[in-house]
Amino acid sequence: MKPIFAKLSAMVVIICAIPVLTLSIAQAAPDFRWCNGMSDMLHSFQVSYPHSNFEPYLLQEASLREATARGDRKTLRAEIKETVKMVRTSHIDDDAAIELVNYLYAWRATLTPPVKYARSK
Repeated sequence: MKPIFAKLSAMVVIICAIPVLTLSIAQAAPDFRWCNGMSDMLHSFQVSYPHSNFEPYLLQEASLREATARGDRKTLRAEIKETVKMVRTSHIDDDAAIELVNYLYAWRATLTPPVKYARSK
């Protein structure tokens, strides 16, 4: 009876450990969707607006990607803010600038935890 109980216990432990390990591995991997979206956007802008220089933004995207890889949200928010300033002072096409700034604001919003309001009694 004891060997059966030991095998059953081992199987239960393994079955319970698989989701925990899978979840921790998934959470450890950085999410590059926003970086990839910005990169795709900038490359399409280069085609659509050939008179504008998007190279500085591609360099900035690389910096944002590095902060994302490190999981450094504080630096990421600061880099996004710096990129928005860069867009506002540059001479790229207005439509591209508006779309890029809107994208950066949406990205920054995902990094900010939601505000918890105190319930009044």
